[in-house]
Amino acid sequence: MSDRSVRHTLASVNGLAERRWGYAPRFGDVVLRAGAVILVGCSVLLLVAMFSGGTRNHAFQLDFKGDLYDAGRAIVNGKNPYRPGLLEAQAAAVRAGLPIAGGASPRWPPPVLLAGVPLSLLPFNVAGWMFMLLSASAIILGLLLLGVRDWRCIALASLSWPALLVCGWVT
Repeated sequence: MSDRSVRHTLASVNGLAERRWGYAPRFGDVVLRAGAVILVGCSVLLLVAMFSGGTRNHAFQLDFKGDLYDAGRAIVNGKNPYRPGLLEAQAAAVRAGLPIAGGASPRWPPPVLLAGVPLSLLPFNVAGWMFMLLSASAIILGLLLLGVRDWRCIALASLSWPALLVCGWVT
C-alpha cells in the first residue's frame, strides 16, 4: 500500500467521523477511551471474581448475615434478635481489655431490624445479592439526588472503598 493510499484512507475515515460526530477524534482521544473501557472491564471482572470467591468460602455478606439476616429470621420465629448472651460476652471481653470474638451480632435499632425481615424470608444467597443491589442503587441514587450527573464521577464513587464496604462487597 502506498503512502498516498494510506493518507487517502485516513482522510476518508476522518471525514466519516466528522460527518457522524461533528469532529475527527484525535489519536489521544481514542487511546483514552480504549483505556477507560479496558479499566472498567477489568474492574467488572475483578468484582465478579470477588463475588464468586466469596460465595464459595462462606465469607459472602458475612456482616449482612450476622447483623440483619439472622436478626430477621429470629424476629420471624418470635425470638429476641439481639442475642443477649453473645452481647454480654463481647461486653465482658471489652471490659477486660481482650479482643472481641464470636462474629457479628445485631446492634441496629429495632426499625432497621424490622426492615430486614423481608430479606430474611428469602434464601441467604438471594437475600445477600438483593442487599448488595439495593445498597449500590442507594449510593447511585444519593449521588443523583446531590446533583452528580457525570457518569465518570458516579463510577468512581461507586467503586471506591467506602462504597464497596457499605455494599458488603468487602469486609
